[in-house]
Amino acid sequence: MTRPMRIAICGGGIGGLFLALVLKKYVGSKDLHVDLYEAGPTFTEIGAGITVWGRSRSVVNTLGLGEALEKRAVVPSMVFRKSDTQEPFEWHNLFVPNGTALPRTEMLKLLVDHLPPAETPFLTTHFSKRLSSYEQDAEGVTLHFADGSVAEADILIGADGVGSATRRKMYSDLAERARETDPEKAEALINFIPPSWTGTYAYRTLLDREKVIAKSPDNKILRGGTAWCGKNQHVITYPISPTIINVLFFQTIPDSMGRPLTGPTVSTASQEEVLELYKDWEEDIRVVAEMLRRVLYRRDLNPILTRPSQGCRGDVQVGNQPGPRFTAVC
Repeated sequence: MTRPMRIAICGGGIGGLFLALVLKKYVGSKDLHVDLYEAGPTFTEIGAGITVWGRSRSVVNTLGLGEALEKRAVVPSMVFRKSDTQEPFEWHNLFVPNGTALPRTEMLKLLVDHLPPAETPFLTTHFSKRLSSYEQDAEGVTLHFADGSVAEADILIGADGVGSATRRKMYSDLAERARETDPEKAEALINFIPPSWTGTYAYRTLLDREKVIAKSPDNKILRGGTAWCGKNQHVITYPISPTIINVLFFQTIPDSMGRPLTGPTVSTASQEEVLELYKDWEEDIRVVAEMLRRVLYRRDLNPILTRPSQGCRGDVQVGNQPGPRFTAVC
């Protein structure tokens, strides 16, 4: 009797969990067994709000999760404003059918709640398993973890985040194979090993709607989703629940897109830093900046896609940036 194909998904974030649910629906335990490896001791998600648009929403609906998503999400429209001036104005109003917004933690919880139990014929979940490297041959893939343990799979799918060990090993191997026949291609592949920067900082926080009303009752942030636009800077605000507003201040550094991403991808930044960046913007944005306490900046990714498939056994694939840096997109 032919055994089920073994799929290893390294990364228990939103992407890895979605993939596990899709495989369960369309393949199932007769032909497939999934080992889901998460580096942390449990499923966790950093970040604030996330928007789910039409194509991703269709996946949610296909998985039978549409109603559950509706209970957790709000439906924002998006007004676009020219805001880096003392004479601001609106220039576009966008409403996209099926668009929803919710906290990232709620999206993760939605997916986790619909996973099969941690040990089933289809799925085995492993926590505190951080992939450090892998080896592959015609028989499959051998996974090596930071704790010294080893596992086997037929296909490895990397959903292991910014510092992806899957991507590092995959491009290292591709570069090594190309070195003798095409040194220029090998050098280009090496450049894909470290994550690269989009050239944009994102200062991110959440605001309590009632506190905004108390300080600035007519602030346009209260109306719904707004894109506050300026040169090399923009701000995105939208509700992710009836009481919480997601706030992202973006600063783009010209000509810096594609530079190697070094250091931590998330760290704290001061309120004064944001106030200085937006001191000449319209009043509503300056008021919002004054309300910030602790904010985060994230240096985003722009890596290249995947290794072309070379058949089923021993294949490795890794994801890329999930969406445009306009905002957090699913």
